[in-house]
Amino acid sequence: MQSIYISADNVVQLSDTRRSDTGALVSDATVSAQVKDEDLVAVGSAITMAAVGSVGLYQGTAPSTLSLTHGSKYYIDITLSGTLVGFRRIPVRAAYHGEAP
Repeated sequence: MQSIYISADNVVQLSDTRRSDTGALVSDATVSAQVKDEDLVAVGSAITMAAVGSVGLYQGTAPSTLSLTHGSKYYIDITLSGTLVGFRRIPVRAAYHGEAP
């Protein structure tokens, strides 16, 4: 399981975003992310993710001000809309930077 770091800015990344019908890379979708606790309650505000070039890569930052509990499980929900509709849920565990996941 990946880690989300306590008291640190965390880069949220979605890569190789492609259309399922053609396989073409998508760089013009609207993409946002939301950190949620184990009960799927939002932690902090939604994260806007921006396209990085035209290679199907989107990035945003979960701020260091998120209230995370060491060792607890969270989810990063990523939603795509517009030219591509999709959803990803990534399980993560809260840790201090430098700890093994």
